[in-house]
Amino acid sequence: MDWMPGASDQNSPDVYAPWIDWQASVDGERHAPQEKLTAENWDEFYPAARRIALADMRRVDPASARMLIEAKAPGEPAEVRLALVELMRFGLHPEDAPFLKSLSADKSGKVRELAGRLLARLGEHGHPRDGGADDPVAELAAFITESKSASSAAARSILRQN
Repeated sequence: MDWMPGASDQNSPDVYAPWIDWQASVDGERHAPQEKLTAENWDEFYPAARRIALADMRRVDPASARMLIEAKAPGEPAEVRLALVELMRFGLHPEDAPFLKSLSADKSGKVRELAGRLLARLGEHGHPRDGGADDPVAELAAFITESKSASSAAARSILRQN
């Protein structure tokens, strides 16, 4: 018991779901229903149980799971939105592209980046790189300076002498 996930941990393995749900039940209001997850009963599911139910839905009925994620993710904190969008990897289909493209305007950079990676798996391009401060390509390019290597200069020097 050196480490146990907290109630807000969205990235722990499914085996910890009962523990996470038990911690989340401290308020005592919710219970884990045995019915199918819907927009109406979303709040009745504990976070880990919700994540497992959505992953199962993505495997069986990816379109309805996507619509549920699309409806509920905007009202969640960034770390939960990231975990919900990450579930899109199960049963990823070209029909998911419009939703993933819409995430290019998300407040969280991690959500935007994940949506871009999922779009790349579909063979689509996310949003065009604008070279802004959050652009990883622009950040990497800022570290590189253009110059001639010392060995090229030495080789030219030797050629001039000969």
